[in-house]
Amino acid sequence: MSSFMVSSKCGSLSSAGLLCLAVSLMLPSTAHAQFVSTSPYPFQGSVVTLQAATATPYPPLGFGKTFTLTNITESNNSIVGGNDIIDYTAVLNATFYTTPALTTVSAQVTLNGTFEAVLFGRTNPFSTGTFDYQITSIDFSGTIQGHTLLAELNSSFTSEGTTTID
Repeated sequence: MSSFMVSSKCGSLSSAGLLCLAVSLMLPSTAHAQFVSTSPYPFQGSVVTLQAATATPYPPLGFGKTFTLTNITESNNSIVGGNDIIDYTAVLNATFYTTPALTTVSAQVTLNGTFEAVLFGRTNPFSTGTFDYQITSIDFSGTIQGHTLLAELNSSFTSEGTTTID
């Protein structure tokens, strides 16, 4: 399995919302973003944008810089140890380019999968307020021209932020 990292910070969160090739997209080191939601289901129906500071090579796909999570839907919600652990299904979208200038598209990738977020100190899934959160797992996969492509969160890095639920 080849491992590749998106070595930058998380962009914005907005409520607008081998023969068998295996590629792991290791997402940001410490990525911090703020998210405001009027729904008790943070992230659901939103678009999460992961943005690298510079174009990063992902052989053989090309160079990538921006990844988005769309079609986000909550699939499980549980309170554990005084924290709200929320599982989501989503779609990971990425566009890869032939050079770091990001002018000519070499591949567009869409992967289905899941991610999990922990809202610290949220003891009820309907509580409002401001909560620190951490994305604790990302697991997306798909088959492209007969090859398996995987996108996973690098567990040695942290993706975190705050969410305000009105």
